[in-house]
Amino acid sequence: MSVHRALGIVFFMYAQDFALIATPIGMVRVCGGEASIDAILIEQSGVMPIRGKAAAVINTINQLEQWFVGERNVFFPSVYVSGNASRKDIA
Repeated sequence: MSVHRALGIVFFMYAQDFALIATPIGMVRVCGGEASIDAILIEQSGVMPIRGKAAAVINTINQLEQWFVGERNVFFPSVYVSGNASRKDIA
């Protein structure tokens, strides 16, 4: 289990990998595994960038970086959807 802290909130999750990137809105953490991401969090200041290794994390980080520099208008992360069947239908 890993612990993630963002905006003073602690998240406990079973994220397999994560990456941190510097963006115009601050440091952004992307958490997930090979198939999907579990969370995108805006971090408090004072953390350094880290490149992830899982495919879905790398793909999402690349898309975020492209979006922030104006090279991308559409964002397609592989997101893990949790909850019951009706909640998953909404996503």
